[in-house]
Amino acid sequence: MKKFLLFSALLLLILCGCSKIEPTKPEQKDGITQFYKEHEIKLPQNLNNITAVWQEENHIKAIFSTDTPLAVYTWDEKKETFEKTSDLSFPSGVESVDNIYPLRKGCYLLTYQDDRWAYRCAILDGEKITPVFEDIYSKTNADITCATPVENGFLAGTYENIYFYTYDGKLVNQYNIPNLSTPEAITVIDNTMYAFAWDKVKAFSFPDGKQLEFSNETLDRFLQEQSIFLSHYQKSTNEIIKLCSSGIYSFSLKDHSQQHLLKKHINFESGTKTTVLTPNNDLFFFFDDYQSCKGYRFEYVKEGYRSDTEELTLYSLYKDAIPDSFLTEFEEKYPQYYVETMSALDSSLSSETLTEDSIQTVLNNTQTLLASKDSPDVILCDHLPVDAYVESGLLTPLNDHLPKKSADWFFNVLHTFRYDKNTYALPAAFSIPVITGPQGALDASKDLRTFSDYLAAKAAENENLFYHMDFENLWEALYTAYIPECFLEDGSIDKTMLETFFQCAHTIFETAHHEDADVDLPPENGWIYSFYIPNQYELAADLDELLIHDSPMTMGLLSSIETLPYIKGLKEKNGLSSSLLSCGKDSYFVPSTILALPKNAPHAEGAKKFLDFVLKKGYDYWTNFPVSFQKLQDTLFAYGEMDAAGRSTIGEGEITKQKPYVQLTKEETMNLFKKFVTCKYSGHSDALTSFLIRQAFDDYQANRLSLTDAVMSVVTKLNATNTD
Repeated sequence: MKKFLLFSALLLLILCGCSKIEPTKPEQKDGITQFYKEHEIKLPQNLNNITAVWQEENHIKAIFSTDTPLAVYTWDEKKETFEKTSDLSFPSGVESVDNIYPLRKGCYLLTYQDDRWAYRCAILDGEKITPVFEDIYSKTNADITCATPVENGFLAGTYENIYFYTYDGKLVNQYNIPNLSTPEAITVIDNTMYAFAWDKVKAFSFPDGKQLEFSNETLDRFLQEQSIFLSHYQKSTNEIIKLCSSGIYSFSLKDHSQQHLLKKHINFESGTKTTVLTPNNDLFFFFDDYQSCKGYRFEYVKEGYRSDTEELTLYSLYKDAIPDSFLTEFEEKYPQYYVETMSALDSSLSSETLTEDSIQTVLNNTQTLLASKDSPDVILCDHLPVDAYVESGLLTPLNDHLPKKSADWFFNVLHTFRYDKNTYALPAAFSIPVITGPQGALDASKDLRTFSDYLAAKAAENENLFYHMDFENLWEALYTAYIPECFLEDGSIDKTMLETFFQCAHTIFETAHHEDADVDLPPENGWIYSFYIPNQYELAADLDELLIHDSPMTMGLLSSIETLPYIKGLKEKNGLSSSLLSCGKDSYFVPSTILALPKNAPHAEGAKKFLDFVLKKGYDYWTNFPVSFQKLQDTLFAYGEMDAAGRSTIGEGEITKQKPYVQLTKEETMNLFKKFVTCKYSGHSDALTSFLIRQAFDDYQANRLSLTDAVMSVVTKLNATNTD
């Protein structure tokens, strides 16, 4: 524990004075490492979707959507399941119930549709129904997002408003809560009403509703940093309980202390989430993915309980660099470890809140942290200067972690960070820039100047030729493909080449249309889907949202599920093809999920297990290529199975007509791999270099700087840094 406190103190010391660079590591009580244990709740098979769960007279109650009329279920402690205890009877005018909010025993606030299918809101007390929100809900359809009972009535929250009603349907007061958006929970403590959203809280005197000055940076940070969803506000202790994918957290409104109550990553599924905290502090949690409902009970353990898990610290430049679901899989395989994540930034390099000085401060502080005795166990090196860490002797060689069978891996990617026969960082994935379109246009894309001139000429003829998924993706593709030629062998930047890059990128941005742009497209060649394949949670029936014409070109970073089967099908059916964007004769890749082990890592064995786990699993292979051939091929075949599910949903004939899906054989897959093996490391993607070049280009694009001034702002700063 002493080590943890020293670590926290060091971080606060070295990261102060820089905007948004405090590590997102929670506080915890001395000597306590875990408060809750998890138990899965076995629900009866006929309980499909969760509608409400609450505590009533020391019992846990729940309402589930079923094929039969709604009913109330009560938690049976001995059987550890829910048993039906009473039916809910609705008046004849209630056609379809949308949401139910329990207020007191036998009394509910419900939103529903009447026999004319109009939206309504009413209080159901026994079998008596009293309409409320008649001028609000039925006319504006302002959804109720939360409701809680108070003395003499209840509070209900909608978009930017809270309403105080009595149980006989009389409106007592209305509170406007601007800039809070939608409240997720409301509670009244000591005549103060708190309205919570996902990232902030507002306070009002109750019941008059006068807004109070309530500013607490610690609470705001707590709400923002752990913002998966809010779970419960325990009035007896004035404590906020939050259930997040990275565990259970609490925040005390009394002393503003924060605790991490459960150190376990929880692999939540999509859909509605509902929680309730019992008097003995057991936490019930349910999620509804619209197909089934699952529940968990987190059993409270007395203070003093110590977990046997060993904490590994993963440091990254950006928040949420590796999703909690991935960390959950590691912890399930190695239950003796828990991975605590910490980050220096919670925004991208394009964020307007960042500056050159703040990024430089983060980079300096990161190097200081790696050199300290309280170094993290694993560092995610994306956008970090690995070569500087190697020169300073801060990283452990990873030669023993390199795969043995070279034929099964992209060794050009794995050897990206090889210095003097030692490898110090290993990427788990990579991406490359690609362009898809008519063959004649692709011929022009091999040279940046020719390509931009070609697009400008087509634009002058009012031909809407070039499309892109989004500006970030377009910029990354151009930057990856063409920025290497702007740097000389000694690392300095070439002014003339950077000027050409800015000019051509400006033309490409000006002539490009986003895929959903409102432009006229010629009808003669029909329609196809371009550069979009559903992820594992979507079916082909959803693809009609992303239609564009087959004559334009698209550009983006090549990704395994978006391209390989698709490119082959396009070429065969539509006469379109695809090629890697190249800088001269070379094509370049960008490594991602770059893991390294600091020499001062306190838990070296656990860190090695984490590194091997990420590398073998091929993290992020849904959006980038994994460095393993086999893992990439598994991804493509898994996609083929998903495509089959989509075909059965939409109909074989219809989907074949709309999009040429193609399943690749192993030989075809390996032939496509060959071009990637020849790609070189793009480099120049460290945070400061990328930020300065992007900032200068944005200033030039928006006419804030001339071309000469924009280029010189980069050349002066980067060449001066290189000289130093």
